[in-house]
Amino acid sequence: MNGPASAALLLVAAGLLVLVLVGARGRCGRPPSSEQALAMALMTGLATGYLALVSLGHPFMLLPLGVAAILVVSWLRVARLADAGSLLLGWGALWTAMFAWQLLNDLSDPAVSYPGWTPYPLAAGAAMVILGLALLLGSLIRMFTR
Repeated sequence: MNGPASAALLLVAAGLLVLVLVGARGRCGRPPSSEQALAMALMTGLATGYLALVSLGHPFMLLPLGVAAILVVSWLRVARLADAGSLLLGWGALWTAMFAWQLLNDLSDPAVSYPGWTPYPLAAGAAMVILGLALLLGSLIRMFTR
């Protein structure tokens, strides 16, 4: 397994660990703090982004895409901009890093190439990072103007 894929798997495992720890804390009667909710949303974005990356071009990609879309829409409906932005930031950062790594690998060695490479997934990842940061910034502005 190559380096970026194993790093992404470690991030997914860390995300699952955070979800388990916060879930265990929730069973004790304490709801997660806003920082924990943001961390959970970020790790969920990393996990769903990685699952979509692994199943890119396959119908199974609809599952993580649907989960992320449902979460983002439900968070935006109740005005939890920071959570939605954090999920999009995690997904987009993973996709941007992985596809930029692949592009740099292709450009650094002429013997290595990925036939049919397209910039659309890299652009989608960058757009998700920008949208996620905009939602996080909007949440901060909204919090300080109250």
